[in-house]
Amino acid sequence: MELDYFNSLGGFTRDGREYVIYLGPDTHTPAPWVNVIANPTFGTLVTETGSGFSWYGNSQRNRLTQWSNDPVMDPSSEAVYIRDEESGACWTPTPAPIREETAYRARHGAGYTVFEHNSHGIEQELTVFVPVDENGGEPIKLQRLRLKNDTSRRRKLSVTYYVELTLGEHRESSQMHVITQWDDDAQALLAWNRYHPEYGERITFVSISPPADSYGGDRTSFIGRNRSLANPAAMEQTRLSRRTGAGLDPCAALRVTLELAPGERGEITCMLGQAGSVEQARELVLAFRESPALETALGQTRAWWDALLGAIEVHTPELSADLLINRWLQYQSLSCRIWGRSGFYQSGGAFAFAINCRTSWLFSLPIPNWRERRSCWRQAVSSKRGMSSTGGTNLPVQGSARVFPTTSFGFPTLAPSTSGPPAIPASWMWRFLSSTPRRWQTTSKRYSPLRRSLSNAPRCSSIADAR
Repeated sequence: MELDYFNSLGGFTRDGREYVIYLGPDTHTPAPWVNVIANPTFGTLVTETGSGFSWYGNSQRNRLTQWSNDPVMDPSSEAVYIRDEESGACWTPTPAPIREETAYRARHGAGYTVFEHNSHGIEQELTVFVPVDENGGEPIKLQRLRLKNDTSRRRKLSVTYYVELTLGEHRESSQMHVITQWDDDAQALLAWNRYHPEYGERITFVSISPPADSYGGDRTSFIGRNRSLANPAAMEQTRLSRRTGAGLDPCAALRVTLELAPGERGEITCMLGQAGSVEQARELVLAFRESPALETALGQTRAWWDALLGAIEVHTPELSADLLINRWLQYQSLSCRIWGRSGFYQSGGAFAFAINCRTSWLFSLPIPNWRERRSCWRQAVSSKRGMSSTGGTNLPVQGSARVFPTTSFGFPTLAPSTSGPPAIPASWMWRFLSSTPRRWQTTSKRYSPLRRSLSNAPRCSSIADAR
């Protein structure tokens, strides 16, 4: 594969749609090279080793799996294991948590990441994505694992999907509140944290297709004493523990077994998401259990991003500028900054007013009415009852308005109180990154162009009017 601006580790494909990373024996990137994949309500961060974390709603307050900003260890909180049932050999299709001598290739694209690896006579391809469509997309992370038997004998393999549950900001403060339960109807492991102040009613689900042969919800029994995800005890056992409930070190582990004839291909689907109820969780699991549904969602996701990022093309004498301007900067701004509000080194989950002002201008041309709607939304959340014009805002707490899922472009939808006109209630508590009245006085010249541009924008009385 010929790559532009190849630096001995990675480079851009000729059409600029993917960034490809090659990891050979004892080869590492100088720091994690990540892809932030998100839709308006759900997202995941994936590094070149397969590590990362996932969240729903707020990437700081509601992490489904553990976030880490350790650039040296880059620990995994989710993993897909493959085991040869005859020899007992165990490995992963990603460079982490089990690193093999054979090479790996990771391809970061808009809305997806693909890992390719060949070992033990098996071709492996793992595709990770979060569905996006015109309605916003579903709150689920999908992983499609394709296996091909390149040997001349029949192979019996097992695939184990492991998720280290957090359901909060940090495992240390939330794991004692997490309860797991196996659901026979959906063939999925469900988990919830009733002590979460904002997401206590939501149900996290983990499933695998074909349906799991065995499952477990105890991280201690999965990893084992004095072990790690690089050599878990569960990969030496014929079945998982089947332990679920309260008072455990929570995780979700599901295992499925398949047989491949010489030259035959097999496909496994791994699902992680969070729903508003058990019924919705079952609907999502059953909807994406069949391969055609997953393929349709992946096709819609890639088509949606291609339509947005291809709306405007800029051609300059410098190819590197074309690659960044036409695709990657726009993709990063929407998926990472506006929707995800997260990254490898910082996962704040907050809406920063000044940064969103600068970022949102990128989409004033490709997305109809984007500037008007975004300006209304910014004014609604910043100008009412003494709110600041710069800084970041996190999730609101109790007040006279309830927060509902965002619209397809990431605007929060509010149900206003029955008494009085719709407005941002004074009881909302906002956490500010950097803003005080004195700072406004000392930096008024710096922000004056921004203030003038917003003063001419359409006025809205509330977030509900900005939809």
